[in-house]
Amino acid sequence: EAFALAPTADGYRVSANAASGLMYGLLDLRDRLEAGDRPKELVVSKPALRLRGDSLDFPFYLGVDLYNGRWRWHQSIEGKADSWWFDKGHWAWRLKRCADLRINALLLSHPHPFPALIDLPETKGFAYFPPEHLKRLQEHFRWILDEAEAYGVKVYFLTWNIWTSPGFAKATGVKQEGDETPLVRQYTRLCYRRLFETYPKLAGVMTLAGEAPPGCVDFVRDAIVGGLNELPAPPELLFWIWCSYPEDAKVVFDEYKGAATLVHYLQYEQLFRPQADPRIKRASEALGGVPVVTLGGLGTATGWLYWSDPYYTRGIMADLPKQNGVGCFFQGLDSFDFVAKKWLGWEALGRYWWDAARVQEDGAGMQAPPPRAREDDYWRQRIARLYGVPEVADDFLNASLETSSIPTRLLALLHRQTDHFMPQFGLPLTEYLGLPTLSTYVFENHEGIDDQGRLTPRLGLTWPNPDWGEQVTGVADFAAGKTDGTTPLQVADELQRHATSALARVARLRPFADKATGGAEAWNRCLDQMEMNCHLGEHTAEKIRAAVAWERWRRKQATPDEVSAPLAKSAEAMDRMAQVAERLYPGMDIHTWRPGISRPWPWTHLQIWQTDRYRKHNFADSAAEFQRELDWVCDELQTEYPQPLLPFEDDLQAKPADARLVLRYDFEGQPPAGLKLNSFPPDALAQVGAGTAPLPLQGKRLVAEHKTDNFWFPLTTDPTVLPLALGRTYWVRMDYWILDDAEELGDWLSAGARTTEGGWQNDVGARYMGGPAGTRGRLTLSLTPSTWSDYYLYVSLHGKAKLELDNLELWEGRAGPPPAAAQ
Repeated sequence: EAFALAPTADGYRVSANAASGLMYGLLDLRDRLEAGDRPKELVVSKPALRLRGDSLDFPFYLGVDLYNGRWRWHQSIEGKADSWWFDKGHWAWRLKRCADLRINALLLSHPHPFPALIDLPETKGFAYFPPEHLKRLQEHFRWILDEAEAYGVKVYFLTWNIWTSPGFAKATGVKQEGDETPLVRQYTRLCYRRLFETYPKLAGVMTLAGEAPPGCVDFVRDAIVGGLNELPAPPELLFWIWCSYPEDAKVVFDEYKGAATLVHYLQYEQLFRPQADPRIKRASEALGGVPVVTLGGLGTATGWLYWSDPYYTRGIMADLPKQNGVGCFFQGLDSFDFVAKKWLGWEALGRYWWDAARVQEDGAGMQAPPPRAREDDYWRQRIARLYGVPEVADDFLNASLETSSIPTRLLALLHRQTDHFMPQFGLPLTEYLGLPTLSTYVFENHEGIDDQGRLTPRLGLTWPNPDWGEQVTGVADFAAGKTDGTTPLQVADELQRHATSALARVARLRPFADKATGGAEAWNRCLDQMEMNCHLGEHTAEKIRAAVAWERWRRKQATPDEVSAPLAKSAEAMDRMAQVAERLYPGMDIHTWRPGISRPWPWTHLQIWQTDRYRKHNFADSAAEFQRELDWVCDELQTEYPQPLLPFEDDLQAKPADARLVLRYDFEGQPPAGLKLNSFPPDALAQVGAGTAPLPLQGKRLVAEHKTDNFWFPLTTDPTVLPLALGRTYWVRMDYWILDDAEELGDWLSAGARTTEGGWQNDVGARYMGGPAGTRGRLTLSLTPSTWSDYYLYVSLHGKAKLELDNLELWEGRAGPPPAAAQ
């Protein structure tokens, strides 16, 4: 791929050792001439990274439901001959773009792609498509490989283990997922061998020892390596060290007869630092310094937002070779392309993963990276040429840098690396106090760290979160007096500064909509995305300040206004963000991961991880929730209860606007009809009487004491007296105070609605809580019964515990869509 450019009397000579080198040399010369950077002397260039890859999901369902049905949405097109997969115009565009961006590898991801690629007539039940469609798919994929070869692009598959086709599983009685039996090993060995026999131009395969079951190294060694080793010329094997340790990779490498390369995450599942993960080099050195290809890029925290920072990309690509990185499959830049294309991010990737330093010889023959100013000039010229309006170049470049920094920078303080994390929709104030920072985060779903410093069990990365070169102090620690490293208020000021500056730039860019090449609509969508980032920056900055002030107020070190003022500003900023989002994503059915934790911090990593919930939720929902959070906090500030309480995400669910009060009981006098207090002396006592818990509990309350390790419902409703109507939304609120806990059992306190006919598996609105003795809580439920007509409300204790309950309210909203028939 290396090339040389030499000026001649009448032009330039491009020299290379291969056709791909000539192609890249001509493209480089084109880019230089367009930028007015004519080579005046010999230029020799070669890529810093051996593999520079784009990735996309192989667009076929094939009956595989890994990752909550990630490939299922392709089911409607997989059997059609006119889908985009067969569009040769699309592939011409994609491969030309690969050349322009110096992409030389494509990674097609699917747990088990084989039924769309090969024929195994000797294998019972393997076929998924009719023979004529499979033949069509095979012919087209051969054409793709031929075209990719012409552009110097290698094609790889990424597969997961262990999977079979649904037909094979049904015909043989094996499990489709996670079956390590000899029959499945034989089947898998045949699949991989036949794949490369059918497509000799396929460059290789990336695979891993997981995730079903995690750590299935012997299966990979026997079935996949064994199958590939039967080929006359085994293809390149990229082994992803996920759900496995370095010694597991060594087993695979030692057995494989072909070229093998290690794969590691670039920065796990988010992007939060302009550098490569230090664990890349650690994994390399654990295997004797083997080269590493990385996988990763923009994560879920940048979804729906703008992101195109050339220098962030440059920092990562400059650092990657220092970590023994030789390649990168960069992901995420194509997300939300239908709204605004991240063209600047793509072009920066193409420029810097070829040469992050942009080394150029000066007159004395010395090599040095150019100053930032020269790269700024390059990007300003590129922006001016693309949009045809030179006046916008400086503001557009700097707005790109400032807005892109917001979703990545806030991750320094509110830090998670899983793809469950979506802080751009905002987080309750409790999350600002309970989440780890960049320097205190460990990992998500591990149970411990072994004597070699490795995460156990093998469920993901090998080692805990490394030192990224920045220590970040959390809100609670900062309010308690710790000021080491970067403080929360410094992060807030940085976010605010970028947001304020970028908003002014976006305002100056708006009037150029009718002049910009590409049209006013595309221009405004891009600026709208930038504006969303700005409002996110304002929202997060003010909420950080409110969180710090809240903790100081609890310590008698701040006034109520110092809490409520920034919290009000944060809610206003989220409302502005929601208004812009409605312009960009009108009527879109958005689902996001939201925090479901309902216990006082500090939290363990597993408590955070295991309570994430995927649900329908958009920016307008967040704006409304945070207004309710503001109202809640202002009430707490004004009332000054002995133990101030912040709401959790589920506490912010709205009471139906037209709701009628069904039941209110403060445990004074006789219980209302339909409310049951369930005592089973001497081990389970639900008694109304005086208690010891402070306000807002007062007078009489329900004292529930459980003395065994079983489950017990101290309070329920009677569905024959107080039925919960199908299709109606009910809203429940109740105060509680924990006197004695069963913390060793985890979230031992729960509430919701249950059906006797349908069983606990069909609970609706259920919440799981906990906390040590002395914890104050306010339970909020929102639930809509369906299917069964015998739903009843319950409060449940698991284990030996004691608490007091007071101030019960039940509200009923109007009927929604017609419910399913009752059973």
